[in-house]
Amino acid sequence: MPEAHAAAPSTALLADPISRLHDTGPGHPEQPARYDAVMQALTPLVPSLTRIASRVATDDEIALVHTREIGRAHV
Repeated sequence: MPEAHAAAPSTALLADPISRLHDTGPGHPEQPARYDAVMQALTPLVPSLTRIASRVATDDEIALVHTREIGRAHV
């Protein structure tokens, strides 16, 4: 019987330029410049990363971090 080998671990990247639209105002860390800086820093690593396609979050997923009223107001 052949020896089973575990799959090599990989790191995934889920990045969508739509994230740049989440601008919470001056001084807040969530801003377009942060997205740009992270993507630029990751440029050398991108070829080795597994890309994950983005999708719209479900109401239940949004409710994990926001009240349902706030979550739906931003969709």
